[in-house]
Order: sequence, then C-alpha cells, then structure tokens
Amino acid sequence: MFSFISPICTASSTSLRNTSFISHQPTILSNSNRKCASFSNKSGSLSMQFRFNSSPDALQRVVSCLVYVIPLLDSLTFGRYIFRKVPALSDYVLSPLAPLLSVYRGVPFFAFGIFLALYILVVRNTNVPRFVRFNTQQALTIDIALIIPQLFASFGAEVPYAIKENLSTALFYAVLITCVYAWTANIQGKYPDQIPVISESSDASIGPF
Repeated sequence: MFSFISPICTASSTSLRNTSFISHQPTILSNSNRKCASFSNKSGSLSMQFRFNSSPDALQRVVSCLVYVIPLLDSLTFGRYIFRKVPALSDYVLSPLAPLLSVYRGVPFFAFGIFLALYILVVRNTNVPRFVRFNTQQALTIDIALIIPQLFASFGAEVPYAIKENLSTALFYAVLITCVYAWTANIQGKYPDQIPVISESSDASIGPF
C-alpha cells in the first residue's frame, strides 16, 4: 500500500512545485514590464524636456509673433464701439494696422488663403520648429473662435444696443490682451500656453513633435 501511495505523493509534490512556479511567474513578468514601462516613460519625459528646453532663435520668435496679427485683424470689427469712444486707442491700434487691414479685407479670399497656407505649410509641416507650429496653431484657433460671435451677431438684430456694445468691446479686449500676452512670451522665448482651452487644444492638435 505504501508503494502505491508514494508515486501519488511524489506527483502531488511535483504538481505543487510547478503550480508555485507558475503563480510566481506572472509577478516576475509584471515587474519586468513595469521596469520597461518606467524606463520608457523616463526616456519620453527626457526627450520632451529636451525639446521644450531648447530655446527658439530670433527668427522663430519673430514669426511666432507675426501670426497673431491674423486674429487681431479679425477682432477689430468688435472694437468699433470703443474706437468711437476712445479715439486715442484707434490711433495706437487701428491706424498702424490700416494698410494690412485694407489688403486683408479688400482682396477676395485673401484671408482664407492665408489661413489655409499657414495651416498646411506651417502647422502640418513637422520640419518647421514646434515653437512656430504651436503659435501658428494657437493663432488660428483664436481666429476660428471669433467666427462664433460673428454668427450670433448676424442673428442679434433684436439684442439691445448696450448689451451688444459691451459684449463686442469685451471680446475685442480679450483678443488684444491674448495677443499681447503671446507677444510677450514669444519675445522671451517661452511658450504662450496659459490661455484657457485654446492652448490645450492647440497643443493637442500639433502633438509632441
């Protein structure tokens, strides 16, 4: 009888050892995977840190500042009320932009052509430095956002004049302050990425590279 039980015990102990080995094996693999994932994350973060810490040159800063002229030109229509009340503001803002505005608004499809060219040749072109691409995408995003109040303005004939004036003036000031903030950051070689919603959307659109 003991000779019959002995093989069973031997097989059971072997099975238990194999089961123990199998139960520990996923732990070893999972630890290895975690190490690989950790190394990958560290490598990615170092790559991103290197990319964002690289200081843009003077040409990149100038180009990044110029693209914000587009939303500024499109926002001038919302500043018509304040320009009437404060002629000095018109002299400092509207007068210097008058030559550009005459071409931008006067030539048919010129504004659309500029928008399309910047999106295709700059934003979607990975050979262009990311600093320039981000600012271009952000400027175009601001410009797209201005379409929404223009659509509402076309249906707002019955809106009281005071409300229309206040909303239009507030929108113009918002775009003007945003452009000044972007210009200041770009001159310093920093990303102007603190604009709520707009900056996050622009950053996600162009990706990490």
